[in-house]
Amino acid sequence: MRDYERVYKSMNAVIYWSNTGESLKIAKYISEKTGYELCELMSLKEKTFDDIFLVFPIHYQSVPKTIVRPLKGLKFHKAVLVLTYGKMKHGDVLNEVQKILHDSVVGGAYVPCKHTYLLNDKSFNEFDKIDNIIALIDRDSEAIFTKQKRNIFAKILPNTRHRLSVTIYKNDDCINCGECNKVCSHIHNGVVDKRCIRCLKCYFACPHDALEFELSPLLKDYLKSQKKKEIEIY
Repeated sequence: MRDYERVYKSMNAVIYWSNTGESLKIAKYISEKTGYELCELMSLKEKTFDDIFLVFPIHYQSVPKTIVRPLKGLKFHKAVLVLTYGKMKHGDVLNEVQKILHDSVVGGAYVPCKHTYLLNDKSFNEFDKIDNIIALIDRDSEAIFTKQKRNIFAKILPNTRHRLSVTIYKNDDCINCGECNKVCSHIHNGVVDKRCIRCLKCYFACPHDALEFELSPLLKDYLKSQKKKEIEIY
């Protein structure tokens, strides 16, 4: 851990990255309970903080590639990680994030939420349990996260697996309004490029319901697996 340097005016913050809105709802709740400023990770102008909560979703049992560089740029005194996932397997992402960040992580949690690809899944509503996560920010010692197993295929050609598992396409309602372009640099007027991680942020942002997605039979079968329901707090 390096020495904490106040390069800019310091503050407490809830920093989030959200695609479907699940992580954003939890980030807003934490912000309201703590009074910490709510900040969107990709829009940050200031990168130095006092205490922070970091809230974002896990993708394919890993840190989303899109946010690795912004995470590396953060400076803070101490942080609590709040990682959301679609009630399946979360892998070892708390330890993964702890290695990416330079400063002190004093706590963390895996929070099962509505799965991105299951549109009829129930949205997260157990906000009373988030209070126990908020209390972690009062710790002074570095958190130790239990090592978790990750699927052996999680790190094998992830972009290729994403493309084979989830197809995103536009329908006849697309008017080339460009709204999807604003939320992601990997889509242009409904057409995704090879760097797309299938987070579906574009799908949920489209004001004309002009984007659709289709899951592979293998992924559909996987999503029928038994779901995890309990929040894990460290």
